[in-house]
Amino acid sequence: MDERLLARLDTLSRALLWIWVLLVLATLVGGRLELLRRALDYSAWGVFGGAFLLSFLSRWLNEIADEGPIGPMRIWMAAALVSLLMCLASTFIVAPKILNIRGRLAVAEVEGRDLAPDQASLRKARSVANQMLGLRVLLALGLGYGALSLPRRKGEKG
Repeated sequence: MDERLLARLDTLSRALLWIWVLLVLATLVGGRLELLRRALDYSAWGVFGGAFLLSFLSRWLNEIADEGPIGPMRIWMAAALVSLLMCLASTFIVAPKILNIRGRLAVAEVEGRDLAPDQASLRKARSVANQMLGLRVLLALGLGYGALSLPRRKGEKG
């Protein structure tokens, strides 16, 4: 691949990441985080996976062999994999836990039981979900900026 194509793929990767960050911020400002949390989780899969495919796989065969022990490609790849692991945890561990607790709260309210334990659990689960979302926003910003340092030619930085 020539360096102009790699630069375009990196630009697209950055755009995906930063648009997702803007969506998260708009959701927070609009007070719709709880309503759209699931959609943000699923869209994060596409964004981080897309950025990984665009910026990493496009140059993996050409660049990784010539890089030193720790270079921009390996650091960027590690951050992208961490973000995908966070997507996995948020989508398949934290979000179902929140739904489970909400269901227990609904049943407890109908039955007239004490809601305090489940409300405390829901607050903790939401706190974890918010922290993971915040970390993914920081990772998206870092990955977008880091794409500027990815090599475009053998032996060169972006």
